[in-house]
Amino acid sequence: MKWDMHQAGWEKVAAIMALLFVFSFTLYFVFFDQWFVQFYGDVFAQNNENFIENATREFEEAIQESVPWRLDMIEIHGLLQRWQDKRVVPDVNYGSLFKTSDKQIAFTTPYMEIESDLKALEKIHTELQALNLPFVYVQAPYKLEPGKQQLPYNIQEYGNDNADRLLKGLQELNIDNYDLREDFFNQGWTANELFYKTDHHWTIPSALMATSLLVEFLNQDYALKIDEAIFETNQFHFEEFPDFFLGSLGKRVGEQYSGLDSFTLVTPSFTTEYTVSIYNYGSWQEKQGDFSEAILVHEYLDSEAPKETNRYAAYNGDHEIIRIKNHTITEGKKILMIKDSYGLPIYSFLSLGVSEITALDLRLFNGSVADYAKEYNPDLVLYIFNTDAVGRGSFESD
Repeated sequence: MKWDMHQAGWEKVAAIMALLFVFSFTLYFVFFDQWFVQFYGDVFAQNNENFIENATREFEEAIQESVPWRLDMIEIHGLLQRWQDKRVVPDVNYGSLFKTSDKQIAFTTPYMEIESDLKALEKIHTELQALNLPFVYVQAPYKLEPGKQQLPYNIQEYGNDNADRLLKGLQELNIDNYDLREDFFNQGWTANELFYKTDHHWTIPSALMATSLLVEFLNQDYALKIDEAIFETNQFHFEEFPDFFLGSLGKRVGEQYSGLDSFTLVTPSFTTEYTVSIYNYGSWQEKQGDFSEAILVHEYLDSEAPKETNRYAAYNGDHEIIRIKNHTITEGKKILMIKDSYGLPIYSFLSLGVSEITALDLRLFNGSVADYAKEYNPDLVLYIFNTDAVGRGSFESD
């Protein structure tokens, strides 16, 4: 190939400009940006075996937050992807994000080995059996429906396959389980009614529907005698906030590509009275009042808050331990729930039909589920996780 001196000159200029940008950004980051100071304060003050893992995570977060015009660059990139009608967008965390046939943003789950998950669930099942405490694993869905082609052609997705193999293994071990996916997807709801298009979570109304299905199953198989009429839609008030929410996946591709989600706030229309106790970082906090006062976190519903605010966390967010006592039901059941983020609206709504529910998040809770259950003595121990949690060590506890 003939060497083009004119082109080579421009390549040199481009290379020099790129180096100057990197050098300038490094100076800005090190000497002027508060995130760098926070990075050192948060990470190097830690003296534990997870130092490298913590340092890597903190450094990545600091870098991401410190890039000048980061959000503007995401929006420009997303706009270009939309103009080209791209359904696949490269992403540093997920490899790629996809626009489904229902115009939702989704990620795929790789094939995961499930043997360690089965061992963890068999262990807790055996420990709870010794305590004479019933145990059930509930498989919550992810937004990619089993058997439905929603992704671009030839894209492999194994989330539902992983869950299928896990449930088959639980059946072989005689461990009670409920596959919520089939009932959930057979209610006749559209994809955008079931899940946020910009986020990986189910919508609040569909979580209420899922709670109703769960209660029906628990009454049938465990005779909990929870009043199923409580969870009928005519018992709730639905308030819609249009174009109110840019979810976790929408943040990664930009509003110009994903659009915004509407958010529907669902609250009971009947009288409620609660005490909610929350444990994080070694201390308890307490809230009292009706559902709106004790369950909801209103800062996530502020219309003046940025569109990136996690509206989904309005249903009391993720905590190491959250205990919800319903004072209007004095002789109801007591449930211990082990959950991922899909459990937020579930424990909030399920609390309406029981005397007390306590939820543990194993991403934050480092103790033994069996030891906690022994002290708490619930009528049922319930695990509920979405399909993407399968194969990731989500069920292990000390």
